Amino acid sequence: MRELIQLIGQALAVQCPNATKALVYAEVQDGVIASSVFFETTDAQLFFRYPSDDLEDLVYEFWEAGADRVPARSWRALEYSVVKNKLAVDFTFPEQFNESEGHHERRPRVIARQFPGLKPNYSNPDGHQSIDA
Repeated sequence: MRELIQLIGQALAVQCPNATKALVYAEVQDGVIASSVFFETTDAQLFFRYPSDDLEDLVYEFWEAGADRVPARSWRALEYSVVKNKLAVDFTFPEQFNESEGHHERRPRVIARQFPGLKPNYSNPDGHQSIDA
């Protein structure tokens, strides 16, 4: 079996190569995923990116297949963060999920907890470099 936890980390590292901390936050249900990538730079700036297709596919596959100690389809939200070589994976399970809230209400609390005091820069969600004329 593929080590999905490791593959998610590799895809996150590819997307955020120079980050001091990187996070993928995803909410998953059958056939639906809402995911975001946030990363902190050495100068304490926080950036938002849409996840790569590969990263999003791996997160959804992890939800569908599970892992050794994580039953398939057992969680509703995933916080997967990497700081240097330290990995943290936190889950929100269905009984902990507040269905009356939307993703855009839950996500700011996750960001505040994961990146205290930092406000995300949402200006370049695709991660393309601007080209000066």
